[in-house]
Amino acid sequence: MPLVFMLIIATVTLQSLTARPVANLLKVAEPAEYGFLILGANPVARMIGKALKKYEVPVTLADTNWENVRQARMENLQVYFGNPVSEHASTHLDLTGIGKLLVISPYKHMNSLATYHFLDWFGSKCVFSLAEGDQDQKARHQTAEKIQMTRGLFDGVSYAKLASLVSQGYTLKTTQLSEEFGYQEFLNKYQNKALVLFTFDSKEHVAPVCSMKDLKPEDDWILISLVPPQARKERKEKEGGEPSAGGEQLSAGTDAPADESPSSTI
Repeated sequence: MPLVFMLIIATVTLQSLTARPVANLLKVAEPAEYGFLILGANPVARMIGKALKKYEVPVTLADTNWENVRQARMENLQVYFGNPVSEHASTHLDLTGIGKLLVISPYKHMNSLATYHFLDWFGSKCVFSLAEGDQDQKARHQTAEKIQMTRGLFDGVSYAKLASLVSQGYTLKTTQLSEEFGYQEFLNKYQNKALVLFTFDSKEHVAPVCSMKDLKPEDDWILISLVPPQARKERKEKEGGEPSAGGEQLSAGTDAPADESPSSTI
């Protein structure tokens, strides 16, 4: 009898030690869960989804608005049409490689439901939601503390504020920091008006930014940011071929000057 137990223990131990290496060898192992489920397929969410996808970060959008879903599919983004906390989603929403939730949606009730659901699924450190607008002070006090703890994504802006910045001409850009063009130079270039959304560190780990005040990126990091439109004078200088600092990549639809990196197709 003791021999039987020893054989069982040895078999289980051997399987646990060899399962992942064998799966990797056969290329059937699931990817690490560092990707994002984005609640919302609105223009802002799609812009962010495309930026992350460019860096091969798994991204799935979810929305109940068909027009948003249709646009996301046209932009070659993986998207789920429906409520991501529904029974249908439990069997049809593919979360392979997904381990974090970004709530980028104007639907307050849906936002709360999804936050509750995925707090249990992903954990409190992997659920991020935008702040509420100033007009929702009363609702904010009535919101459960569990949900409040997830708020503060993108330096505490609201969805309305993000959408407003985009309507004002803010564009999404990626910036490769270096010894010559560090974080302070980046802030100075945009007169402290840029909003950093994500960082990629030297190990290519992606993280959403919650507080720019606490952000201290190193010289080899990559930033994904919303930056203000160029001033007319600066535009003319670039069109005239004058050099500009920084290793930035322009958003889609913008021709990159000769002294900047090619378009990032975001």
